[in-house]
Amino acid sequence: MKRNLGAYIHRYRTPLLRSIYVLWSLGLAGLLFISLEIPLVFSNSYYSWEISDWLINYQGGFVRRGLIGECLLRLYQWHPFPINIGIYLFITFTFIILAWFTIRIFKKEGFSYAFLLAPFFFIAAFCFCPLSTRRDYLSLLLMIAIYALYAKYIYNNSRQSMLLMQVLSILTLLLHEAAFFYTIPLLFCHYWLTKYKIYHTWWKTLLMACIFFTPAILTLIMVSLYHGDQQIANAIWSSWQHCMETYPLPNNPEECTVGAGINALTWGLAETAQKHFLLNFGGYFIWKIPACIFTIYNFVAIYYLTTAMNTIDLKINTLKPINQVQLSNFLLTQFVFMLPLFTILSCDSWRTYSYWLVSALVGYYYFKRDQDIIPNFLSNCSTHIQTAINQNKWLTNPWIYILILFTFPMPIVGGPDFFRVLPVKLFYKIIPILQSLL
Repeated sequence: MKRNLGAYIHRYRTPLLRSIYVLWSLGLAGLLFISLEIPLVFSNSYYSWEISDWLINYQGGFVRRGLIGECLLRLYQWHPFPINIGIYLFITFTFIILAWFTIRIFKKEGFSYAFLLAPFFFIAAFCFCPLSTRRDYLSLLLMIAIYALYAKYIYNNSRQSMLLMQVLSILTLLLHEAAFFYTIPLLFCHYWLTKYKIYHTWWKTLLMACIFFTPAILTLIMVSLYHGDQQIANAIWSSWQHCMETYPLPNNPEECTVGAGINALTWGLAETAQKHFLLNFGGYFIWKIPACIFTIYNFVAIYYLTTAMNTIDLKINTLKPINQVQLSNFLLTQFVFMLPLFTILSCDSWRTYSYWLVSALVGYYYFKRDQDIIPNFLSNCSTHIQTAINQNKWLTNPWIYILILFTFPMPIVGGPDFFRVLPVKLFYKIIPILQSLL
């Protein structure tokens, strides 16, 4: 009986996997429509993070993250419009472009489309938190453009691509300084070690890399120094008074003086680090189980699920062999470079996970031909880990992969949360609806 059941499952594995993914897709779609709550979203407060973060501009002087808000203000002054609708339409547009480019990479590289719906990847995360990603999709699109231009310069010696890459690097950091951690260090490492293969001198090639990335480094220093204060926050808020009076939004909390995103400009480094660290590693997963245990589990699970993504073949696209060691190299390297974001500079895990994965996959896409641009200790680590995974019959089993994937405790803000596991979240969302119908 057991043998017959096993043979049946093996014979119909692909239809069964497809059926599971259809149910998963329906669950994500249901979660999106349940969570979206169109009337609430499109009447969101100017004080909310989703809106106010986009309003930061240069009306109080130069300040970090002010570029996009300055452009929005100039556009509004030229032709007034409901700023919240404009922001949501722009977020949706950039999400569609990013999703299109990601699917294109998956098709070219022969990655399993099943991974696109992973709960920690940006497509599924959009269903968990629709229209609340702020400027993330735009930052990731700019990161992809920077990688593409840098690759064209390195492999084709295109000076025009190099100049445009430098300009985009500056604009990206003016848009959101956190983009530095998942954009510049990997390219710095690649440039340094590529030049080292030619000149064989550490100090000379390191100096060449520092000079090459001077525009990005200086921009990061500048936005770090001009981080903002209360006076600048008040001036920014005042610059939008005409918009707020012309297109008023409900639910503005009277106790707030400026929007949450603008108010963040007044935080000091120590306060920011403390808040984010406690949110990331404090709290409980469920009952009295510390969330920090599952924070570590999440990183391990994401690493495994990404490098082993072709374990699931839905027969939708043609899968190709993945250089798992090289993909692991990019994942580990980006993880090291992004440690400040994972610990003290951000607490929005559903955003930082996407930064990590998209940047690693795009790095693999453009630079996988270079086997020796990753530090040796990380490359050796990747080799040992991937050998252990491939020799383990449980971790090469598609049903174990599915189990880990679909029970992933997706955090939104702070550490992992049992109630963010998709089946659990759907259950608690659907029950009130059913009760109201009955």
